[in-house]
Amino acid sequence: MSESKDLTKEEIAELDNAINEYYECNTQFNSIKHNKEVYNAYIKEILKKSEILKYSTNEGINASLTITNKPVYAEEKLIEFLKPLNIPGLIKTKEFVDMDVLEDCIYHGQINAADLAPYKEDKFTETLRVTKSKTLKS
Repeated sequence: MSESKDLTKEEIAELDNAINEYYECNTQFNSIKHNKEVYNAYIKEILKKSEILKYSTNEGINASLTITNKPVYAEEKLIEFLKPLNIPGLIKTKEFVDMDVLEDCIYHGQINAADLAPYKEDKFTETLRVTKSKTLKS
């Protein structure tokens, strides 16, 4: 136990109690969070494997899996493709593609968007939503 000249015995007891309660809550929270992450990954895996995007349990709990695709460019390959075009400002010193300039070049016909297709990569995001049916909520 730490000594304190500024706290009364009652305040120390309340602080000890609060710290102990916080520790218990935090321990439970971390355990529950870990279990939630495990179940989340497991449910996503099963839904993807079985190609089911929506599922309802007998208890009226609904699960839906949404997979969104956000295509991104393979920047290193894209830089090598764009360098020979010598468009001022398109490739920066740190060698990254200025997407605003690229879009402007496509818009003004300096670059054909179809030529960029081999440099695009898909980035998928999976979102699991689990809700209770409105008709069965308590």
